[in-house]
Amino acid sequence: MTSAVRDARHLLWEPEVMAMKASEGDQLLMHSRTVEETDRKGTILEVRGADGSPPFLVRFDDGHERLVFPAGNCEVVQRRFQGA
Repeated sequence: MTSAVRDARHLLWEPEVMAMKASEGDQLLMHSRTVEETDRKGTILEVRGADGSPPFLVRFDDGHERLVFPAGNCEVVQRRFQGA
């Protein structure tokens, strides 16, 4: 096995892990995990973790607020990209 192939396999087996970061005013999108559920969207009111890390206090479009520890089905849309 050549060095280049060994390096490429290394990249395939060790995915990059990126921490979720947010700021007040960003949107949190929670994608449904089943077909019976709908996606949820909310505005991040507070970032309670260090350096923009979770948990986030979120007000959802239905008016409910809750503390969220985002999972893999969530994404943050930064305020500067909203409506773009």
